[in-house]
Amino acid sequence: MVEKKGKQVEGSKMTFNPDLVFADGLATGDVKYKLSGDSWKRSDLYQAIAFATIYRADDAVIVGFQSGGSGSPGTIGVGD
Repeated sequence: MVEKKGKQVEGSKMTFNPDLVFADGLATGDVKYKLSGDSWKRSDLYQAIAFATIYRADDAVIVGFQSGGSGSPGTIGVGD
């Protein structure tokens, strides 16, 4: 099951709202409606890490778009 749902931080009014929540938080994802390059954009990576952290997910994905022969930034491991 994949859905879009936010999660509120306990003790605050702040919410985190990933575009994709897989299997009730098993993994999270965010769709970037822009062209991606062949290297990580730090702000996108930080956002993906924040979404995974709030859901206590082991995996996160960033979905982007490419033009022509652009390469993918690949897989990166962060934390545990």
